[in-house]
Amino acid sequence: MLRATIWRDLRWRVLAAALPVLGLAALVAASYASQPPRQGRAFGYGEFLDATWFWLPGPSTAFLVSAVVIAAGGSLLRPHADLAYLLALPVSRGRWLLAHAAMSLAALAGLVLVAHAVLAAGALWAGAPLAILPLLARSLAVLLAASAWVGVTLGVLALVRVPVLAGTLVLLGAAYLMPDRFELDLPVRLPPPPMLSPWDPWAVADPRAWEHGAPLGSLAVTVALGLAGMLLAHYRIRRFEP
Repeated sequence: MLRATIWRDLRWRVLAAALPVLGLAALVAASYASQPPRQGRAFGYGEFLDATWFWLPGPSTAFLVSAVVIAAGGSLLRPHADLAYLLALPVSRGRWLLAHAAMSLAALAGLVLVAHAVLAAGALWAGAPLAILPLLARSLAVLLAASAWVGVTLGVLALVRVPVLAGTLVLLGAAYLMPDRFELDLPVRLPPPPMLSPWDPWAVADPRAWEHGAPLGSLAVTVALGLAGMLLAHYRIRRFEP
């Protein structure tokens, strides 16, 4: 019943989050085959994806917006009949919050998988070889970076209770704290852009950050953001009365 109640609201947000990200992935995938060899196709397809999608600033940052849209759900604390009924049952509020977080993360993971499958399909279309394991590792890094913003969004949503306001505040905060993260350069750009700060929460999504081991600073900030948002949401939902 918990999943059904959450999914009724979540499915439309997943669709809204998927359209721009999948459109960007399709554009990048199609651009490899359409570029003259001297501009892009002189590179391997994996190198092309690094330069156009994974290196930051880059279009993979669109998953931050997707995470916010997916997590900013009206069913978490809105005082309607379903919520009043659910909270009257022997269902803990912590379980209600964790169900929202888990389903949001699952939806985000599915979106990351589908978007990178579109990128992989571009290799088939262009007839170019592509190593799947490195692409999967990069996809997981993007998912890790985006997942923290699910927790942040749930925390802000529990605080303000209005989904549109919560999503707007999180996106404005992210734009202020991490400006110039999104950039789409076609044809491929060389030389590569400079690395982000080792403490930037989105740096974990850049494959260059993992070349000499795990980016511990960025990982710590990313995990701290997600946990802080979840703790705030847990505190607020325990005090909530529908």
